[in-house]
Amino acid sequence: MYYRRLKDLREDHDLTQTQLVELLGMHKTTYTNYEQGKREIPFSLVIRLARLYDVSIDFIAEFTDEPLPLPSSGRGGRRCGNLSSSYARKPEGLRGEDARDKGKQSERRRGDGEKP
Repeated sequence: MYYRRLKDLREDHDLTQTQLVELLGMHKTTYTNYEQGKREIPFSLVIRLARLYDVSIDFIAEFTDEPLPLPSSGRGGRRCGNLSSSYARKPEGLRGEDARDKGKQSERRRGDGEKP
């Protein structure tokens, strides 16, 4: 996928490709292929570029025209949006299944199916 903002951001920061790849510790050909859309850019590199340029990942991916980065989470990293705590929780039906599966695993470890 071609992200035109890779080149725009680099040029806006007065960096040549050679200077940027030295900062990133990668081969110029590899980065050139990312910038030209000939090679898919790894997400980890998008994160590094967002931090380097102080913009959001969404801005690099052209999901927004607002270049400002997300506010810091206070843990040294950036938040990835407003995910509620319920997003991380398993659905109620799966909780019971997990408990039953753990019980079956315990029975298998004991061997002959004896009761606890």
